[in-house]
Amino acid sequence: MVSGRLQVDDLILIRQSPQAANISRMIVEEWRQIPDDERRVWEDLARADKQRYTSEMIRFEAAIRDRADDNAVPSAGKPPKKPMSAFFEFARTRRAELRQLHGNCSNAQVSKLLSAEWHALPKEERQRFLDIYSRNLITYREQMKPYRKNRTALSVQAPG
Repeated sequence: MVSGRLQVDDLILIRQSPQAANISRMIVEEWRQIPDDERRVWEDLARADKQRYTSEMIRFEAAIRDRADDNAVPSAGKPPKKPMSAFFEFARTRRAELRQLHGNCSNAQVSKLLSAEWHALPKEERQRFLDIYSRNLITYREQMKPYRKNRTALSVQAPG
């Protein structure tokens, strides 16, 4: 150490020593011993460096965004979501109730209970969920037509 302050060479020796775990404590202690006016100089340097970093990051991120916009291919947007199967429609309506009845069950156990209930459902009850699925499937297919048309039109325009 020179004049009571840790130097880079001291830190390297400490890091290589078995006392490496104490390094942060030693640095904190050194920091506390620095007079306020000298500490203020270091804090001002850190503040200026942080401002420099922040402004550089803003410019960097803007450049990345601009480059991405230049190379962007027009998007057809997100495709419509496929409808849930009849079983998942059933499970959605029953899961909360089964959770209340069997509060200590895991999600896997609740799923097994749902499966057992589904297989035990009378055909008329099961048909109700199959009908919901059929209606949702028709809606999905109708929503997919403009999506596919738009996606096809965009792929024709895409460079390549």
